Amino acid sequence: MKSTQSVHHSQSQRGHQAEQQRLPRVCLILGDLVFRSELEKQLAGSRLYVEAFDSCQVFMSQASVESVQCLVLSATLSDQGDGVRFLELLHQGPVRVPTIVIAPDHEIKTAVQAMKANAIECFEQGTPLPILVKAIRALALSKNPCS
Repeated sequence: MKSTQSVHHSQSQRGHQAEQQRLPRVCLILGDLVFRSELEKQLAGSRLYVEAFDSCQVFMSQASVESVQCLVLSATLSDQGDGVRFLELLHQGPVRVPTIVIAPDHEIKTAVQAMKANAIECFEQGTPLPILVKAIRALALSKNPCS
C-alpha cells in the first residue's frame, strides 16, 4: 500500500512539474521580503510559474536564464548594489531577458538607466500591485518582447 501511494505521489509531482514547465516563467529578484512575498501572492493565481529570489547572485546560481519570460528586478539590491548594473551585465550575454525594473520612488535617473539597459518597463516602488501584476502578465505572455 505504501509503495502505491509513493508512486501516485511521484506521478503527481511529475504532472505538477510538467504543468510548471508549460506556464510562462517569471522570476522576481527583489530584496524587500514583504514586497516580494506580496507580489508573489498576487501573481499566484495568474497562470504563471513564479520563482522569487532575494539577490542576483542566488538567481544566477539557481535559475536557467534562457527560460525566463519575464524578470522583475529591483533597481537597488544589497548584494549587487545596483540592479540596473546587473541588468546591463546580464544583457551583454547572448540571452535577452524581458525585464521590468522596480525603482525607488521618484528616481527618474534610475528609470532612464534601466531603459538604457534594455528594461522593457520601469515602475516606482509604490506602484499598486494590481498594476504591476497586469504588466508582468502582459510581458510574460507576449511573443518576442525583446525583438
